[in-house]
Amino acid sequence: MAAISSLPALALTALLLLAPVGAAWADDRATCIDGDDAVAVPACQRVVRADPSDFSAFMALGDALVRLERLAEASEAYHQAVSLEPGNERAAQKLRLARSNLKEADFLRQQKSAPAAAEAGHASALDRIRCTRMSGDAALAACERALRAAPGDSELLAARARLAGVTQVASLRNKEASGSATTPAPDALAERLSALKRLRDADVITAEEYASRRTQVLNAITGLPPVALTERAAPVPTPAPAVKSRYAGIEFGRYHALVIGMDGYRHLPALETAVNDARAVADVLRGQYGFEVKLLTNASRGDIIEALDTYRATLGEGDNLLIYYAGHGWLDEDAQQGFWLPVDAKRDSRVNWISNDSIRDAARAMKAKHVLVVADSCFSGTLTRSVRIPNRTADYLRRMASKRARLALSSGGLEPVADATDEGRHSPFARSFIEALRTNDSVIDGTELFSQLRHPVMVNADQTPEYADIRRAGHDGGDFLFVRR
Repeated sequence: MAAISSLPALALTALLLLAPVGAAWADDRATCIDGDDAVAVPACQRVVRADPSDFSAFMALGDALVRLERLAEASEAYHQAVSLEPGNERAAQKLRLARSNLKEADFLRQQKSAPAAAEAGHASALDRIRCTRMSGDAALAACERALRAAPGDSELLAARARLAGVTQVASLRNKEASGSATTPAPDALAERLSALKRLRDADVITAEEYASRRTQVLNAITGLPPVALTERAAPVPTPAPAVKSRYAGIEFGRYHALVIGMDGYRHLPALETAVNDARAVADVLRGQYGFEVKLLTNASRGDIIEALDTYRATLGEGDNLLIYYAGHGWLDEDAQQGFWLPVDAKRDSRVNWISNDSIRDAARAMKAKHVLVVADSCFSGTLTRSVRIPNRTADYLRRMASKRARLALSSGGLEPVADATDEGRHSPFARSFIEALRTNDSVIDGTELFSQLRHPVMVNADQTPEYADIRRAGHDGGDFLFVRR
């Protein structure tokens, strides 16, 4: 006591103000960090009132409020944490996610409470999303409807022009290929030759390919034997010049993909599009991003585990691995554990199921710097926990490329997901995933890819995609980077 009284009065006052020491404060802080959410929140609030510089308490308060779905308060707690440590990436990530979820919750709440008179405006908003984010005839029709409500809108006009160009090219290809293999009628011949010329003028086919196909069509009339078509040599995948110059010095590494599609189940109901989805994903990864792809269709549990073991043994720090799964999923509600169901899975036996824990353990054990699991199956959200990434500058991409990443992009949370769209070729998730990759012309990270596909999937199917780090898999703040070749 004598030692304390010998302190100068100012120092003693500062000690009392800046050091909230005591049994009650210590108990509150322990409850704040480790307690159940309902009691943690008031405990954290008392702690931060006593010590407004306690970064960990603000973070724990934000986490508890998120779990209680009090998103506005959580955003404020994370904001305080960021103000205390402006360079803390984890705090910034959680603040962005809380604000994003708050904005979405407000939107959904407004949707539910909106009167019937607002339905037309909502339909127009959906048409805008379909027009600007989707592809195909349905998206083009949405553009036309949206432009009737907002004529002259530059974003809608640009999207319509893009979609019309894609549709025209597909139509020209169909016309060019639709002629008889023997002797086409004069009108059909003229149409095919005209379609060929327009494909050449649009740089869809080369002059050499045009000449070969034109000769092929004309030979059908003269009776001459068919001529082998000149094929364009497949280019060696190299980064586009703009990408190379803009991101010079960033070591993106080598890219690998294990793409799995299941639809011909032996003991479970068949799916319609999973194998088509897997093949289309494999094509775009291989052709546009230079991935070395291993494609497994209707694979057994043993096939999948063997492939994962091979990657574990062969990949190193300079490698990136994407694992894409399309097939049945299952949720053990008691254990809150998700499973992938290979082609040999049985409903009443887990012998051939693959748990999300197995996927997590495989990702954690691999030496690859970046591992991204993309799961288009029911209940795929059990892999993840919430996290988001900030703005994408060259410095940001350099940091993301250098940091270890273990991430999962799932087609839905804890709900069933759709197998096919109205068009029937791909699931809503796969269609949006493929479209986002095809339209990228530079470097896109997983978070930006997620932001592009999330709303189209929500609009076209009763499911909400999720993107986050894989729980307990060694994630260290990086992100998966797709580099257009």
